[in-house]
Amino acid sequence: MENMNNKQSSTENDCSPQDGGSQKTTSSDKETGERSVSIPWGVYFTAYFIQGILMQLLLGNISVFLRKALNLDWLVLTTSFFIMAVPVVLRPLFAFIADKWPAKLSSLFVFGLLMVTAGTMVAGFGTLSNIGGLGFIVAGFSVGIVGATILNVVADSHIVRFISLDKSAKVNSSRRIFAFLGVFVAQLGYILIVGKNLGDLRAWGLYFMLPTISVAISFIIISFKEKSPQLLPTAQDLPTPPAQWLINNPPQNKTQHPRWLPIIFLFLILLLFNLPDGLIEAPWEIFIVEKYGTEAWVTYSGLIIFGGFVAGAGFILARRSGKRPPEWDFLWFAPIITAYYALLLFIPPFEVLMGITICLQSVVGFIQVRILQAMQGHSYFRRAGLTFQIFMITYQGGKFLGIGLSGVAMTYSGYLGLFLALW
Repeated sequence: MENMNNKQSSTENDCSPQDGGSQKTTSSDKETGERSVSIPWGVYFTAYFIQGILMQLLLGNISVFLRKALNLDWLVLTTSFFIMAVPVVLRPLFAFIADKWPAKLSSLFVFGLLMVTAGTMVAGFGTLSNIGGLGFIVAGFSVGIVGATILNVVADSHIVRFISLDKSAKVNSSRRIFAFLGVFVAQLGYILIVGKNLGDLRAWGLYFMLPTISVAISFIIISFKEKSPQLLPTAQDLPTPPAQWLINNPPQNKTQHPRWLPIIFLFLILLLFNLPDGLIEAPWEIFIVEKYGTEAWVTYSGLIIFGGFVAGAGFILARRSGKRPPEWDFLWFAPIITAYYALLLFIPPFEVLMGITICLQSVVGFIQVRILQAMQGHSYFRRAGLTFQIFMITYQGGKFLGIGLSGVAMTYSGYLGLFLALW
Protein backbone atom coordinates (compact mmCIF):
# COMPACT_ATOMS: atom_id res chain seq x y z
CA MET A 1 0.00 0.00 0.00
CA GLU A 2 0.96 3.64 -0.32
CA ASN A 3 1.66 4.04 3.39
CA MET A 4 3.15 0.64 3.97
CA ASN A 5 6.23 2.28 5.49
CA ASN A 6 4.15 4.31 7.94
CA LYS A 7 3.75 3.27 11.54
CA GLN A 8 1.50 0.20 11.61
CA SER A 9 -1.38 -0.08 14.05
CA SER A 10 -1.88 -3.08 16.29
CA THR A 11 -5.33 -3.86 14.89
CA GLU A 12 -6.85 -7.08 16.17
CA ASN A 13 -7.71 -9.18 13.12
CA ASP A 14 -11.14 -10.81 13.08
CA CYS A 15 -9.94 -14.21 11.97
CA SER A 16 -10.10 -17.66 13.44
CA PRO A 17 -6.94 -19.80 13.52
CA GLN A 18 -6.37 -21.90 10.43
CA ASP A 19 -5.39 -25.51 10.30
CA GLY A 20 -2.40 -26.94 8.53
CA GLY A 21 0.01 -25.31 6.13
CA SER A 22 3.68 -24.56 6.23
CA GLN A 23 4.82 -21.29 7.68
CA LYS A 24 7.97 -19.26 7.88
CA THR A 25 8.69 -17.09 10.89
CA THR A 26 11.35 -14.42 10.52
CA SER A 27 13.19 -12.50 13.24
CA SER A 28 10.96 -9.49 12.65
CA ASP A 29 7.96 -11.79 13.01
CA LYS A 30 9.17 -12.86 16.44
CA GLU A 31 9.48 -9.25 17.51
CA THR A 32 6.03 -8.19 16.31
CA GLY A 33 4.14 -11.41 16.88
CA GLU A 34 3.25 -11.59 13.17
CA ARG A 35 3.57 -14.54 10.85
CA SER A 36 4.53 -14.60 7.21
CA VAL A 37 4.78 -17.25 4.53
CA SER A 38 7.15 -17.71 1.65
CA ILE A 39 5.73 -16.19 -1.53
CA PRO A 40 4.70 -19.00 -3.95
CA TRP A 41 5.76 -17.19 -7.11
CA GLY A 42 5.24 -20.26 -9.32
CA VAL A 43 1.60 -20.58 -8.30
CA TYR A 44 0.98 -16.84 -8.61
CA PHE A 45 2.54 -16.84 -12.07
CA THR A 46 0.37 -19.74 -13.24
CA ALA A 47 -2.85 -18.29 -11.81
CA TYR A 48 -2.48 -14.82 -13.31
CA PHE A 49 -0.79 -16.01 -16.52
CA ILE A 50 -3.62 -18.44 -17.33
CA GLN A 51 -6.24 -15.88 -16.38
CA GLY A 52 -4.52 -13.34 -18.64
CA ILE A 53 -4.81 -15.74 -21.57
CA LEU A 54 -8.47 -16.56 -20.92
CA MET A 55 -9.50 -12.94 -20.39
CA GLN A 56 -7.67 -11.83 -23.55
CA LEU A 57 -9.54 -14.51 -25.50
CA LEU A 58 -12.83 -13.45 -23.93
CA LEU A 59 -12.44 -9.68 -23.92
CA GLY A 60 -10.14 -9.24 -26.89
CA ASN A 61 -10.75 -11.80 -29.62
CA ILE A 62 -13.94 -13.80 -29.08
CA SER A 63 -16.09 -10.81 -30.04
CA VAL A 64 -14.30 -10.76 -33.42
CA PHE A 65 -14.87 -14.53 -33.76
CA LEU A 66 -18.58 -14.20 -33.00
CA ARG A 67 -19.03 -11.29 -35.39
CA LYS A 68 -16.77 -12.20 -38.31
CA ALA A 69 -16.64 -16.02 -38.20
CA LEU A 70 -20.21 -16.75 -37.02
CA ASN A 71 -21.83 -13.54 -38.38
CA LEU A 72 -23.89 -12.87 -35.24
CA ASP A 73 -25.83 -9.63 -34.85
CA TRP A 74 -24.92 -7.26 -32.03
CA LEU A 75 -27.60 -8.32 -29.55
CA VAL A 76 -26.88 -12.05 -29.97
CA LEU A 77 -23.14 -11.33 -29.77
CA THR A 78 -23.56 -9.36 -26.55
CA THR A 79 -25.81 -12.06 -25.05
CA SER A 80 -23.29 -14.81 -25.89
CA PHE A 81 -20.52 -12.65 -24.46
CA PHE A 82 -22.43 -12.23 -21.22
CA ILE A 83 -23.14 -15.95 -20.84
CA MET A 84 -19.43 -16.72 -21.16
CA ALA A 85 -18.56 -13.97 -18.68
CA VAL A 86 -21.24 -14.83 -16.08
CA PRO A 87 -18.92 -17.15 -14.08
CA VAL A 88 -16.99 -14.07 -13.01
CA VAL A 89 -19.83 -13.18 -10.61
CA LEU A 90 -19.03 -16.38 -8.68
CA ARG A 91 -15.92 -14.70 -7.26
CA PRO A 92 -17.48 -13.99 -3.82
CA LEU A 93 -18.61 -17.63 -3.51
CA PHE A 94 -15.13 -18.96 -4.28
CA ALA A 95 -13.61 -16.39 -1.91
CA PHE A 96 -15.98 -17.46 0.88
CA ILE A 97 -14.82 -21.06 0.40
CA ALA A 98 -11.17 -19.94 0.39
CA ASP A 99 -11.66 -17.96 3.62
CA LYS A 100 -13.51 -20.77 5.38
CA TRP A 101 -11.13 -23.58 4.39
CA PRO A 102 -7.73 -21.96 3.72
CA ALA A 103 -5.99 -25.34 3.94
CA LYS A 104 -7.87 -26.32 0.75
CA LEU A 105 -6.37 -23.51 -1.36
CA SER A 106 -3.94 -25.86 -3.11
CA SER A 107 -6.74 -28.29 -4.00
CA LEU A 108 -8.90 -25.45 -5.34
CA PHE A 109 -5.97 -24.30 -7.44
CA VAL A 110 -5.57 -27.73 -9.09
CA PHE A 111 -9.35 -27.93 -9.62
CA GLY A 112 -9.24 -24.57 -11.41
CA LEU A 113 -6.49 -25.82 -13.73
CA LEU A 114 -8.58 -28.88 -14.63
CA MET A 115 -11.63 -26.74 -15.43
CA VAL A 116 -9.61 -24.43 -17.68
CA THR A 117 -8.25 -27.45 -19.53
CA ALA A 118 -11.64 -29.15 -19.94
CA GLY A 119 -13.51 -26.00 -20.93
CA THR A 120 -11.09 -24.75 -23.57
CA MET A 121 -10.71 -28.24 -25.07
CA VAL A 122 -14.50 -28.43 -25.46
CA ALA A 123 -14.61 -24.97 -27.08
CA GLY A 124 -11.70 -25.82 -29.37
CA PHE A 125 -13.07 -29.20 -30.51
CA GLY A 126 -16.54 -27.70 -30.90
CA THR A 127 -15.18 -25.05 -33.24
CA LEU A 128 -12.97 -27.47 -35.18
CA SER A 129 -15.68 -30.08 -35.70
CA ASN A 130 -18.61 -27.64 -35.87
CA ILE A 131 -20.46 -29.89 -33.40
CA GLY A 132 -23.08 -28.30 -31.20
CA GLY A 133 -22.82 -24.91 -32.86
CA LEU A 134 -22.67 -21.76 -30.77
CA GLY A 135 -23.99 -23.50 -27.65
CA PHE A 136 -21.05 -25.90 -27.49
CA ILE A 137 -18.54 -23.07 -27.82
CA VAL A 138 -20.26 -20.86 -25.24
CA ALA A 139 -20.56 -23.77 -22.77
CA GLY A 140 -16.88 -24.66 -23.16
CA PHE A 141 -15.69 -21.13 -22.58
CA SER A 142 -18.05 -20.71 -19.62
CA VAL A 143 -16.41 -23.72 -17.93
CA GLY A 144 -12.95 -22.37 -18.81
CA ILE A 145 -13.78 -18.96 -17.34
CA VAL A 146 -15.00 -20.66 -14.14
CA GLY A 147 -11.62 -22.36 -13.89
CA ALA A 148 -9.71 -19.14 -14.55
CA THR A 149 -11.85 -17.35 -11.96
CA ILE A 150 -11.07 -20.03 -9.36
CA LEU A 151 -7.34 -19.68 -10.08
CA ASN A 152 -7.56 -15.92 -9.73
CA VAL A 153 -9.60 -15.98 -6.51
CA VAL A 154 -7.32 -18.58 -4.90
CA ALA A 155 -4.24 -16.46 -5.62
CA ASP A 156 -6.01 -13.25 -4.54
CA SER A 157 -7.17 -14.83 -1.27
CA HIS A 158 -3.70 -16.10 -0.49
CA ILE A 159 -2.18 -12.65 -1.11
CA VAL A 160 -4.62 -10.65 1.01
CA ARG A 161 -4.69 -13.23 3.80
CA PHE A 162 -1.10 -14.38 4.13
CA ILE A 163 1.18 -11.85 2.40
CA SER A 164 2.10 -8.90 4.60
CA LEU A 165 1.18 -5.34 3.67
CA ASP A 166 4.80 -4.27 3.24
CA LYS A 167 5.03 -6.66 0.25
CA SER A 168 1.78 -5.40 -1.31
CA ALA A 169 3.29 -3.15 -3.97
CA LYS A 170 5.82 -5.76 -5.10
CA VAL A 171 3.34 -8.65 -5.26
CA ASN A 172 0.56 -6.69 -6.97
CA SER A 173 3.01 -5.25 -9.48
CA SER A 174 4.25 -8.77 -10.25
CA ARG A 175 0.72 -10.12 -10.68
CA ARG A 176 0.02 -7.48 -13.32
CA ILE A 177 3.23 -8.46 -15.12
CA PHE A 178 2.22 -12.14 -15.01
CA ALA A 179 -1.22 -11.28 -16.39
CA PHE A 180 0.38 -9.24 -19.18
CA LEU A 181 2.53 -12.22 -20.14
CA GLY A 182 -0.71 -14.19 -20.51
CA VAL A 183 -2.14 -11.46 -22.72
CA PHE A 184 1.12 -11.45 -24.69
CA VAL A 185 0.96 -15.20 -25.35
CA ALA A 186 -2.75 -15.02 -26.24
CA GLN A 187 -2.24 -12.18 -28.70
CA LEU A 188 0.90 -13.65 -30.23
CA GLY A 189 -0.97 -16.93 -30.66
CA TYR A 190 -3.79 -15.05 -32.36
CA ILE A 191 -1.42 -13.39 -34.82
CA LEU A 192 0.35 -16.65 -35.68
CA ILE A 193 -2.70 -18.94 -35.79
CA VAL A 194 -5.63 -16.77 -36.92
CA GLY A 195 -4.14 -13.58 -38.35
CA LYS A 196 -6.24 -12.30 -41.26
CA ASN A 197 -8.25 -15.52 -41.54
CA LEU A 198 -11.16 -14.21 -39.48
CA GLY A 199 -13.65 -16.64 -41.05
CA ASP A 200 -11.49 -19.78 -40.73
CA LEU A 201 -13.12 -21.97 -38.05
CA ARG A 202 -10.20 -24.41 -38.07
CA ALA A 203 -7.76 -21.63 -37.17
CA TRP A 204 -10.05 -20.38 -34.41
CA GLY A 205 -10.46 -23.90 -33.02
CA LEU A 206 -6.71 -24.39 -32.75
CA TYR A 207 -6.36 -20.95 -31.17
CA PHE A 208 -8.99 -21.74 -28.54
CA MET A 209 -6.86 -24.68 -27.33
CA LEU A 210 -3.98 -22.37 -26.45
CA PRO A 211 -4.96 -22.22 -22.72
CA THR A 212 -4.86 -26.04 -22.55
CA ILE A 213 -1.28 -26.08 -23.81
CA SER A 214 -0.35 -23.24 -21.44
CA VAL A 215 -1.81 -25.09 -18.44
CA ALA A 216 0.29 -28.16 -19.24
CA ILE A 217 3.49 -26.11 -19.52
CA SER A 218 2.72 -24.11 -16.36
CA PHE A 219 2.03 -27.26 -14.38
CA ILE A 220 5.42 -28.66 -15.37
CA ILE A 221 7.07 -25.40 -14.24
CA ILE A 222 5.28 -25.56 -10.87
CA SER A 223 6.30 -29.19 -10.39
CA PHE A 224 9.96 -28.18 -10.58
CA LYS A 225 9.67 -24.89 -8.67
CA GLU A 226 7.34 -25.78 -5.78
CA LYS A 227 8.89 -28.68 -3.86
CA SER A 228 6.23 -28.82 -1.13
CA PRO A 229 3.06 -30.86 -1.81
CA GLN A 230 1.15 -27.87 -0.45
CA LEU A 231 1.44 -25.39 -3.31
CA LEU A 232 0.10 -22.45 -1.29
CA PRO A 233 1.64 -22.27 2.23
CA THR A 234 -0.53 -20.81 4.99
CA ALA A 235 0.05 -19.34 8.46
CA GLN A 236 -2.11 -19.15 11.57
CA ASP A 237 -3.22 -15.55 11.32
CA LEU A 238 -3.43 -12.55 9.04
CA PRO A 239 -0.22 -10.68 8.19
CA THR A 240 0.80 -7.12 9.01
CA PRO A 241 -2.04 -4.95 10.40
CA PRO A 242 -3.46 -2.25 8.11
CA ALA A 243 -1.64 1.04 7.58
CA GLN A 244 -2.56 3.84 9.97
CA TRP A 245 -4.43 5.84 7.32
CA LEU A 246 -6.91 2.97 6.88
CA ILE A 247 -8.28 3.10 10.44
CA ASN A 248 -9.81 5.52 12.89
CA ASN A 249 -7.89 6.15 16.11
CA PRO A 250 -10.33 5.20 18.89
CA PRO A 251 -10.18 6.19 22.55
CA GLN A 252 -8.02 3.96 24.70
CA ASN A 253 -9.39 0.44 25.33
CA LYS A 254 -11.78 0.73 22.34
CA THR A 255 -11.60 -1.43 19.20
CA GLN A 256 -10.17 0.17 16.08
CA HIS A 257 -12.42 0.19 13.03
CA PRO A 258 -12.02 1.10 9.36
CA ARG A 259 -12.60 4.55 7.92
CA TRP A 260 -15.84 4.13 5.99
CA LEU A 261 -15.64 7.22 3.77
CA PRO A 262 -12.51 5.99 1.92
CA ILE A 263 -14.17 2.58 1.48
CA ILE A 264 -17.28 4.16 -0.07
CA PHE A 265 -15.01 6.32 -2.25
CA LEU A 266 -13.14 3.21 -3.37
CA PHE A 267 -16.36 1.42 -4.36
CA LEU A 268 -17.34 4.46 -6.46
CA ILE A 269 -13.93 4.56 -8.12
CA LEU A 270 -14.01 0.86 -8.94
CA LEU A 271 -17.43 1.10 -10.57
CA LEU A 272 -16.78 4.25 -12.59
CA PHE A 273 -13.22 3.34 -13.59
CA ASN A 274 -14.32 0.31 -15.61
CA LEU A 275 -17.71 1.47 -16.93
CA PRO A 276 -16.31 3.40 -19.95
CA ASP A 277 -13.86 0.58 -20.61
CA GLY A 278 -16.76 -1.87 -20.74
CA LEU A 279 -18.67 0.30 -23.19
CA ILE A 280 -15.95 -0.12 -25.80
CA GLU A 281 -14.71 -3.58 -24.76
CA ALA A 282 -16.70 -5.74 -27.20
CA PRO A 283 -17.04 -3.21 -30.08
CA TRP A 284 -13.45 -1.93 -29.94
CA GLU A 285 -11.74 -4.64 -31.98
CA ILE A 286 -14.65 -4.72 -34.45
CA PHE A 287 -14.43 -0.91 -34.69
CA ILE A 288 -10.78 -1.27 -35.71
CA VAL A 289 -11.67 -3.83 -38.41
CA GLU A 290 -14.66 -1.95 -39.83
CA LYS A 291 -13.26 1.58 -39.72
CA TYR A 292 -9.59 0.98 -40.55
CA GLY A 293 -9.61 -2.41 -42.34
CA THR A 294 -8.24 -5.91 -41.78
CA GLU A 295 -4.64 -4.78 -42.28
CA ALA A 296 -5.08 -2.24 -39.47
CA TRP A 297 -6.53 -4.99 -37.27
CA VAL A 298 -3.48 -7.19 -37.76
CA THR A 299 -1.24 -4.19 -37.03
CA TYR A 300 -3.30 -3.42 -33.93
CA SER A 301 -2.96 -7.04 -32.75
CA GLY A 302 0.81 -6.62 -32.82
CA LEU A 303 0.67 -3.20 -31.18
CA ILE A 304 -1.25 -4.69 -28.25
CA ILE A 305 1.88 -6.65 -27.42
CA PHE A 306 4.06 -3.55 -27.60
CA GLY A 307 1.50 -1.63 -25.55
CA GLY A 308 1.75 -4.31 -22.89
CA PHE A 309 5.47 -3.68 -22.54
CA VAL A 310 4.73 0.04 -22.20
CA ALA A 311 2.19 -0.80 -19.48
CA GLY A 312 4.93 -2.82 -17.81
CA ALA A 313 6.77 0.44 -17.14
CA GLY A 314 3.74 1.55 -15.14
CA PHE A 315 3.65 -1.77 -13.27
CA ILE A 316 7.30 -1.39 -12.29
CA LEU A 317 6.92 2.26 -11.29
CA ALA A 318 4.01 1.31 -9.02
CA ARG A 319 6.26 -1.08 -7.07
CA ARG A 320 7.55 1.94 -5.17
CA SER A 321 5.73 3.01 -2.04
CA GLY A 322 4.13 6.43 -2.01
CA LYS A 323 3.46 8.78 0.88
CA ARG A 324 -0.28 8.98 0.30
CA PRO A 325 -3.12 6.46 -0.02
CA PRO A 326 -3.37 4.96 -3.54
CA GLU A 327 -6.80 6.55 -4.04
CA TRP A 328 -5.11 9.93 -4.50
CA ASP A 329 -3.67 8.79 -7.81
CA PHE A 330 -7.15 8.39 -9.28
CA LEU A 331 -7.72 12.14 -9.04
CA TRP A 332 -5.06 13.05 -11.61
CA PHE A 333 -5.87 10.02 -13.78
CA ALA A 334 -9.55 10.98 -14.31
CA PRO A 335 -8.98 14.04 -16.57
CA ILE A 336 -6.40 12.16 -18.65
CA ILE A 337 -8.72 9.25 -19.48
CA THR A 338 -11.63 11.65 -20.06
CA ALA A 339 -9.59 13.52 -22.69
CA TYR A 340 -8.76 10.20 -24.37
CA TYR A 341 -12.41 9.21 -24.68
CA ALA A 342 -13.20 12.67 -26.06
CA LEU A 343 -10.67 11.98 -28.83
CA LEU A 344 -12.62 8.89 -29.93
CA LEU A 345 -15.60 11.07 -30.88
CA PHE A 346 -13.58 12.45 -33.80
CA ILE A 347 -12.48 8.98 -35.03
CA PRO A 348 -8.87 10.11 -35.60
CA PRO A 349 -6.47 8.53 -38.12
CA PHE A 350 -5.34 5.04 -37.16
CA GLU A 351 -1.74 6.13 -36.54
CA VAL A 352 -2.82 8.92 -34.17
CA LEU A 353 -5.24 6.67 -32.29
CA MET A 354 -2.66 3.91 -31.82
CA GLY A 355 0.11 6.34 -30.80
CA ILE A 356 -1.97 7.94 -28.06
CA THR A 357 -3.42 4.59 -26.93
CA ILE A 358 0.03 3.03 -26.53
CA CYS A 359 1.47 6.05 -24.71
CA LEU A 360 -1.44 5.91 -22.29
CA GLN A 361 -0.71 2.30 -21.34
CA SER A 362 2.04 3.17 -18.86
CA VAL A 363 -0.36 5.41 -16.95
CA VAL A 364 -3.10 2.77 -17.04
CA GLY A 365 -0.64 0.11 -15.84
CA PHE A 366 0.38 2.29 -12.90
CA ILE A 367 -3.25 2.91 -11.90
CA GLN A 368 -4.14 -0.78 -12.15
CA VAL A 369 -1.53 -1.64 -9.53
CA ARG A 370 -2.72 1.22 -7.31
CA ILE A 371 -6.27 -0.14 -7.54
CA LEU A 372 -5.08 -3.56 -6.35
CA GLN A 373 -3.14 -1.95 -3.50
CA ALA A 374 -6.20 0.02 -2.41
CA MET A 375 -8.41 -3.08 -2.48
CA GLN A 376 -5.89 -5.13 -0.51
CA GLY A 377 -5.48 -2.45 2.14
CA HIS A 378 -9.22 -2.18 2.73
CA SER A 379 -9.67 -5.97 2.85
CA TYR A 380 -7.84 -6.68 6.11
CA PHE A 381 -10.60 -5.97 8.58
CA ARG A 382 -12.93 -8.96 8.17
CA ARG A 383 -12.86 -12.04 5.92
CA ALA A 384 -10.02 -10.70 3.82
CA GLY A 385 -10.52 -12.90 0.76
CA LEU A 386 -14.27 -12.32 0.55
CA THR A 387 -13.93 -8.56 1.08
CA PHE A 388 -11.32 -8.34 -1.66
CA GLN A 389 -13.59 -10.18 -4.09
CA ILE A 390 -16.51 -7.86 -3.27
CA PHE A 391 -14.24 -5.02 -4.35
CA MET A 392 -13.22 -7.01 -7.43
CA ILE A 393 -16.79 -7.86 -8.44
CA THR A 394 -17.65 -4.15 -8.18
CA TYR A 395 -14.65 -3.36 -10.37
CA GLN A 396 -15.61 -5.94 -12.99
CA GLY A 397 -19.30 -5.13 -12.59
CA GLY A 398 -18.61 -1.67 -13.99
CA LYS A 399 -17.07 -3.26 -17.08
CA PHE A 400 -19.92 -5.73 -17.62
CA LEU A 401 -22.49 -2.98 -17.14
CA GLY A 402 -20.70 -1.08 -19.88
CA ILE A 403 -20.60 -4.18 -22.10
CA GLY A 404 -24.36 -4.61 -21.72
CA LEU A 405 -25.00 -0.97 -22.60
CA SER A 406 -22.67 -1.22 -25.60
CA GLY A 407 -24.93 -3.78 -27.30
CA VAL A 408 -27.88 -1.40 -27.03
CA ALA A 409 -25.82 1.63 -28.13
CA MET A 410 -24.39 -0.18 -31.17
CA THR A 411 -27.81 -1.49 -32.20
CA TYR A 412 -29.56 1.86 -32.13
CA SER A 413 -26.91 4.55 -32.63
CA GLY A 414 -23.68 2.97 -33.89
CA TYR A 415 -20.16 4.00 -32.97
CA LEU A 416 -20.93 7.71 -32.58
CA GLY A 417 -23.64 6.98 -30.02
CA LEU A 418 -21.30 4.57 -28.26
CA PHE A 419 -18.52 7.15 -27.95
CA LEU A 420 -21.01 9.77 -26.76
CA ALA A 421 -22.13 7.29 -24.08
CA LEU A 422 -18.59 7.30 -22.71
CA TRP A 423 -19.35 10.76 -21.37
